[in-house]
Amino acid sequence: MAASDPSDPNDGENTDTGNESLSQPNGGVNEERPRAVDHEAVLKPLREATESLDLERRRLVDERQAFEAFRSRISRISASETPTPSTSSKPLQRKEQVPGTGLVAVRDAYRETVMGVPHYEAEYNDTYPQSLAAEFSPEVAVALTQGSVFTERYNRLLCAKTKESIEEREQFITAVDTERESLTRAADRLRSIAEELQTLGEPSLSDLDYGTLDAYRVRTETLESNCDAIARRRQREHAATSRSLQLDDTLPDVATYLYQDHSVTYPALATVGRLGDELRDLRESIEREMLLRR
Repeated sequence: MAASDPSDPNDGENTDTGNESLSQPNGGVNEERPRAVDHEAVLKPLREATESLDLERRRLVDERQAFEAFRSRISRISASETPTPSTSSKPLQRKEQVPGTGLVAVRDAYRETVMGVPHYEAEYNDTYPQSLAAEFSPEVAVALTQGSVFTERYNRLLCAKTKESIEEREQFITAVDTERESLTRAADRLRSIAEELQTLGEPSLSDLDYGTLDAYRVRTETLESNCDAIARRRQREHAATSRSLQLDDTLPDVATYLYQDHSVTYPALATVGRLGDELRDLRESIEREMLLRR
């Protein structure tokens, strides 16, 4: 990712403030305020993350409904008994196994439901055997694509695996809802901080009296503290949601799963880092200006 370590709330893209030092070559004494930054651009990762969550939820709901429809259809497919092996002493001729009507019905149902969701090609683009192996197991895939009959055993196994797929989607829908609520709360607070930061940075520091500068300094410290609090809460919520999903080793946390295709994997923490950098730069400029007044 191009983003931050979730353990560091100020880990984000550093802002080039363009500040001049107190010992300016031209002998000037006025401290220039930090270069203004487009806060809409700073908040962009949060907007993109919210849009991504909405899309992911729609896809998960489509998949859950598809598996429910598939389960309904296979419940109406009759299973056959396992064929009795031949006891004839005549040598058997090798023949290509032709799937029975039960297997054909399962295949058609799966293609029309699970493989029929609008995003299937963009998200998966698996063949029928590949999808069965990924969703259920290689054993189920072999039984349904290379067998000759749809036995009662595989009927029960397929029903159980389909139930698991439905429950998995339901768990992820809950996780997405939880993440969206958390992200929205963080985004609202960060947007308020960004707006106040813009207001604090508008006047020229050299035009402000000492008391006003001190008030600005205190306020920037408070906003920095607020950013740290937002980061800590996001870290706790990430950890709790990740534990609830019991993710495997390929996905260390819920953010990696949800935002792996984004420019930043931790959008709220990256925004905290950017705003924290700006607040620190503004506070340091204010402190330097206050030194000049003594």
